[in-house]
Amino acid sequence: MFLWQSIFDQSACPTTVLDLNGRFRYVNDALCELLGYDRADLVRHHRTDFINPDDLADATLFDEVLADPSGEAVREFRCLRSDGRIIWLLLHASVIRDDEGRPLYVATYAQETTERHETALRWQRTFDRAPIGIALLDTTGRWTEVNAAFCELLGYSRDDVLNTHPTELTYPGDVGCGVFQDLIESRRDTASVEICFRHKAGYPVWVFVRVSAVPGPDGRPAYLVGQYEEIGDRRMRNKHLAHHALHDALTGLANRVLLTDRLDHGLARLVEAGERWHC
Repeated sequence: MFLWQSIFDQSACPTTVLDLNGRFRYVNDALCELLGYDRADLVRHHRTDFINPDDLADATLFDEVLADPSGEAVREFRCLRSDGRIIWLLLHASVIRDDEGRPLYVATYAQETTERHETALRWQRTFDRAPIGIALLDTTGRWTEVNAAFCELLGYSRDDVLNTHPTELTYPGDVGCGVFQDLIESRRDTASVEICFRHKAGYPVWVFVRVSAVPGPDGRPAYLVGQYEEIGDRRMRNKHLAHHALHDALTGLANRVLLTDRLDHGLARLVEAGERWHC
């Protein structure tokens, strides 16, 4: 038994050696366990028999590694297990050459990345289907990703939003620049601000924005994530209720409640002024 085969047999990394036609010449136990087949089953088949049919057109690793002058290539694609489950593999391939530099075999080393893909998919689905607007912003304050609820809130398509700077969709003084700058410069981790956006149809939309800084590997903010919730209806409703509480519904004139309130405030100011005068 060759020394290399003894080493690969005991390796925890799924490993194969293929001939120049792409057929298995050697597979180790780690690959057999990963795919759920025994060694005899694997070596009887061509490598493409275990690749998800939807990824066959993209799984060109074998051709790439033979054509690349470096003799190395990396590709990620889905494979089929014996139980029918689909898993993701990140495959590293290297050409094995003879003493004169001619290719003899291709060695591959696999790493399963299924969990990473499933986590990314869950996050993307959560982001896309969230009932409130969600957006990612870079450290210059531009939107880099937005969900459907955000687009519906402002009436723009995703491409329109990503190609537009936030300042172009807000009224002067309502951009919350100071808050965002505090986050980018690590003076705070989270912040909330009310911003008046301009809807595509032309009318103003008041939005309550909660923003958090997401740190990168160096601990500094890499990007921002914001939640956008419309509050325009609430603002108008509160203003409407406050007006009716202090004015006559028929004439629109100030009622007794407002008169009493104004009188109380006036008397309080007179008392305060008198105390200052006596001092």
